[in-house]
Parts: sequence; C-alpha cells; structure tokens
Amino acid sequence: MTAEGAHGTGATGPGTDELVGRAGELAALLRDLDAARGGNARAVLLAGDAGIGKSRLATALGRAAAGAGVQVVVGRCLDAGGSALPYLPFSEVLAALAHAGTPLRPVLHGLLPGAEEAPRPTAGDGDSGRLQVFDAVAGAVRDAAAGAPLLVVLEDLHWADRSTRELLAFLLARLGSQRLLVLGTYRSDDLHRRHPLRASLAELVRLPSVRRVELGPLSPDAALALVRARAATGGVDEATLRRIAARSEGNAFYAEELVAAGSDGLPGGLADVLLTRLDRLGGPARAVLRIASLAERSISHDLLREASELSGADLDAGLREAVSHHLLVPDPAPGTESYAFRHALLREAVHDDLLPGERVRLHARLTELLARRDGDPGVAPRSPGTHWPRTTCRGRSRRRSGRPRRPTAGTDRPRCSSTRSGRWSCGPPSRTRSGSPEPPRAP
Repeated sequence: MTAEGAHGTGATGPGTDELVGRAGELAALLRDLDAARGGNARAVLLAGDAGIGKSRLATALGRAAAGAGVQVVVGRCLDAGGSALPYLPFSEVLAALAHAGTPLRPVLHGLLPGAEEAPRPTAGDGDSGRLQVFDAVAGAVRDAAAGAPLLVVLEDLHWADRSTRELLAFLLARLGSQRLLVLGTYRSDDLHRRHPLRASLAELVRLPSVRRVELGPLSPDAALALVRARAATGGVDEATLRRIAARSEGNAFYAEELVAAGSDGLPGGLADVLLTRLDRLGGPARAVLRIASLAERSISHDLLREASELSGADLDAGLREAVSHHLLVPDPAPGTESYAFRHALLREAVHDDLLPGERVRLHARLTELLARRDGDPGVAPRSPGTHWPRTTCRGRSRRRSGRPRRPTAGTDRPRCSSTRSGRWSCGPPSRTRSGSPEPPRAP
C-alpha cells in the first residue's frame, strides 16, 4: 500500500473527500499497518489541534486498510459534559466485531449498544470483575485479528472516561504477535495540565509497541491546495483564496469554514466554535484574553498587568490557565516576557466578542498606558502625525531583538496603535460575523 494510492495526488487535484498535504504521515501509518499485517502488533496515538485533520487522516488509513482486506472497526468518545459514558468507544468496537461474527463472552453483553447498563463488578469483587471485562475485550480483539488483520480506530480520546482509559492501557500493554493496529486520536490543545489523559499518555508511550505522532499544521502550499480544492466550484477569486490559506495557519477545518463563507472574514459559525474554548476558563483568564486580543501580535506581561488591573496572583493564575489550555503562548525569546494568541483567528474571535462599551474602555485604557511609555527605551517613540508602532504592545521592538516579524494573516485584523490625538485605532475596521465591516469606533 502507498500513501499516493490512498488519498489521490493525480493531475486533477484533490477532491472534497481526499487527503491533502499528509502523504508523509499516511505513509508512516501504512508502514505500521503492514507490520501489523505481518503479526507485529502496533499502536499509534495521533495528537493534534482541533480541526488539524486527525479524523481525515484516520479515515484515509481506514480506506486503504479496507482496500487491502483488513478489518476496520471504529469507536468514538463523546463530550458528555463531564460525565463521559463508560467504555463507549469499545462498546462500538465490540458491536462491530460481533456483527462480523466474532463471538463475545457473556461478561461483555452489557457493553453492547442497547444494553440496560455497562457491566458492573459484583459486590466485594471489584478488581476481579473489572479484570474479567478487560480480559474479555482483549480476547475478542485477539480472536478477530486471528481471522483477518484488524485496524481498531478510537477517536477523540480526550473525552474518554476513566474506564476507557484503563481498558486502553490494558489492551496496549498486551500487544504482541497479533495482526492488530490500534490508532487512537486526541486533541492535544484540549490537554491542559490537569487533564486525566495526560498521565495515561505518559505511561502508554513508554510501551515498546506504541508511538505518538503530533500532527502539525499543513504547509502553506498544502493549505492553498486545500482551499483551492474546496472552492473549485465556489467562484472565489485567487487573491481571496491565498488570504484564506494564510489566515487558516494550516488548520484544515478553519480553512474549509473560511472557504464556505466565501471570504477571508471570520464567519459567525467558526467564531462560535473558537469561543467555546473559553467556556471552561475562570474570570482572570478571560480578563487576560480580552486584553491580549487588542494586540495584533503579542503583548508584554507588564502591559497586561497594568491594563487588566488584576492582582499579581490573579494575573499569574489567569496567564497560567490561558497557557495551560493552549490559548496563549509565551514568547520563546530569552528575556522576553510577552504572550500571543496561539492562533490569530482565536484572537480575532475574542476581540470581536467584546461588547462595544468594553472595547472602547479597554482601548482607552491601553491608549493611556501607552502614552505614559513614550520615551521608554523598550518602546519605539512616536513621531508627530504617526501611529504607535505595532510592536508597542509587546513593550519592545522585534527589530531590537533581531527576530523577524511573524507575518500577518490578513489585512483586516485590528492593529494595536494609537493616533496622535490619543484615540485608540484598530487599523482597518474588523469584520463582523456577517462579514460586513464594523462602523467606526468612538474615541
């Protein structure tokens, strides 16, 4: 099996259901599958940001596996609002195996869809009862793989309950000569410091038959190829497609949502998806993000502290939470205490979600603070009739550090600058969720 044969790289270009820009990752997974078909069981834990393309890559692998005569079964975890359903992905896997003719031990009948409840250990025999369930699941998978090579795909493990995580660890610890490949996917940007999956992953990756793959953003060329393919019949001009590809920063889902909207403005549906990531944050973290959203690139720790008016403890807690949830990233330059949004579209969504009065108040506060910094050696001075430089919000110029500027993804993003009159200016007006420009902001 080859990667090219699994996702289409012909002269006509990729179709809407074909994989783009992941030939290397797919080829590596196909090698794992070939090893499993030869009796060397493997497991791959596929990590990546939400929307980066994990499920699409898993689908391409499943399609190639099925074409080679491999059994493919899929189980998915669901976000049940903090009360994840026990064994849910394995319940789906077992149902598929039973449908294909694999006999299941009686202890597993309660795991099948439609059962009144998941199997429970008998009183006084908790560990033994759970071991029976685990051993029966491993036996069903082993029996199925004995008949034909088996690919088990477990999606969205970041939502897995404790029972699922422990059963997965039991199964992977017993990989050996089975003709079996287990592929598990999870969102790395959902794994904050206290996420229960983190401890499980630390143990699983130490197993000799398990490897972890971090799926990064698409390359600029691949992102452009993706938006061109999705907009093949949409009538979107080439210049807009290039802006969309740049604004997506290699995230396939973001790119497709922007293409569907037909412009490089932030569509309301995508903004809502991005903002759901703030729902689990505390007040200090939300306050920090609102202030940081006013800076086009990054904002210094000192300016965040003064603008937010949080206590030192609350500011540190808010920043730690925002960084832990992969919303902000610290500037890696030595001696630079500043933060930027992990993705520019998230910054834009947070900024556009500010209430009008809140936006004016925060702009005015930053304008006042920046005016006080005129002459600060870390801030470029303001010439008459000019705007504050974009680097002002970082508290130091990138040119002073010798590091190149990070390219901006679009021309309609707010700029962190102040006019000579003291009015806060966000450069070209940002677009509302409907795609139309916002009215001019009051001073």
